[in-house]
Amino acid sequence: MASPAQRLQSSLTELRARQKKGIIAIRATDLSRTHRERLLANGYLREVIKGWYFAIEPGQYPDERSAWYAGYWPFCADYLNRMRKDAWCLSPAQSVALHTGNRRIPEQLRVRAIKARNNATGLPEGLSLLEMRSGLPAEKHVAIVNGLRLYRLPAALVACSARVFLKEPVDLRIALTFIDDVTEIIELLLETGRSTVAGRLAGAFRHIGRPELAESILDSMRKYGYDVREADPFAAPAPSHSSARGLSPWGWRVVSLWREMRPRVIDCFPRGRAAAVNARRCLRAVDDVCFADAWHSLAIDGLKVAPGVLDRVRSPDWRPVSAAGDETHRPELAARGHWRAFLAARGSLERILARAHPADVIRAELGNWQREMIAPLATAIPGNSTAQSGYREGPALPCGRHVAPEGKAIGQAMDALFLLLRSEDQPAVRAVLGHFFLLYLKPFAEGNGRLARLLMNVLLASGGLPWTVIPAGQAGEYRAAAETACVAGDIVPLARRIESLTQMLHLSAIGSLR
Repeated sequence: MASPAQRLQSSLTELRARQKKGIIAIRATDLSRTHRERLLANGYLREVIKGWYFAIEPGQYPDERSAWYAGYWPFCADYLNRMRKDAWCLSPAQSVALHTGNRRIPEQLRVRAIKARNNATGLPEGLSLLEMRSGLPAEKHVAIVNGLRLYRLPAALVACSARVFLKEPVDLRIALTFIDDVTEIIELLLETGRSTVAGRLAGAFRHIGRPELAESILDSMRKYGYDVREADPFAAPAPSHSSARGLSPWGWRVVSLWREMRPRVIDCFPRGRAAAVNARRCLRAVDDVCFADAWHSLAIDGLKVAPGVLDRVRSPDWRPVSAAGDETHRPELAARGHWRAFLAARGSLERILARAHPADVIRAELGNWQREMIAPLATAIPGNSTAQSGYREGPALPCGRHVAPEGKAIGQAMDALFLLLRSEDQPAVRAVLGHFFLLYLKPFAEGNGRLARLLMNVLLASGGLPWTVIPAGQAGEYRAAAETACVAGDIVPLARRIESLTQMLHLSAIGSLR
């Protein structure tokens, strides 16, 4: 008789065979009832919709929520292709979002399909999928991206309602910048006689500084007898994009979000808070807080270490107590890595205080902080997939419903971030948004949260603001504020949380001087 482990292995073999065929959305009939129930009981499957499942690798993600968000887009693509063949397409607004690099998971995914019943299907974590009975764009106006059927960008812009321009201005502005020839847009407008849409798109192109494209649309429509009235569909003035021409979708997204968030961060920090920096006093204050910085930053990332471990890992003679490859001592390895990264960040701060520009130092040395952080892990656990030096190549863990860019997009997004840091003159903006974008982009395979907090503090301290430890006791509120910024684009809760902590430290420092 087969043992439980052998029976589970038999079920896993059946599951792997389906996955090798490219099946991601697993239908109940794809596996026998015995195999399906065994895999469910052992955590290798999760039901998404009645009769539909997706596979999970136990231990790969911190929880089922993260696993579901990581697999959301592949599951939806496979489910819709299996259910609807080629008779479906994502909504115009969702198409624009994905074309412009926004892979945020929507609360409700809107799908157009010829035979849909206008029903919403519940998905895990309070999400849903709404299939709307609707005509579809001609096949020449459809683009297939990672298995998802999208409107091509010109067709999506024509099909987007005025409400989308108000609700998702960042996505729409980025999309408009990718259009250099409006021929396809004009053809669609003339085919459908949509003079109101023509006026909206002409206004949108003028809004982003492309008057020649606006005039081309207006002239073409009027030539055929349409009375077109140009109207700007955006609620707020466009931020300047002149310095961002030629950027990738994620580079544009970084620039656009920075310019949207910057004034809100400034509003959160009282004017005149930053002070002239005494380098010696600043570095002494940083040294005083190093122990607390390590314990709280590690704890926020779920790595609890005893005070004795923090003392031990700072020794130059430190050796890991675990055997090579033993993951049970990961917190100690992470603590050693954080100590090394802290020293590297302190060195960067010292160079900034010696009159180097913060952005130049960060651009040159951030990669070294990351190498120092992962070195103990890479040495003790050879082949560990997260102990990867440099920008990550694979996917990152989701931050709630926010999905970070693919590895191939990281380099250009980070280049845009460094340019923005170089042009920024407000220390609080550099610190808060530098910290945010490391959480948003997740450029490294390991340690993005701890690196983001180190970056924030180097930029705070170099600008005359105190090195600010985010308490582990506030980890839930901190993560919620970061998720709100990543998913909804609202930086205010995160900026206010950081400001309130710097305020307490600032007042404490004044009190000590008195």
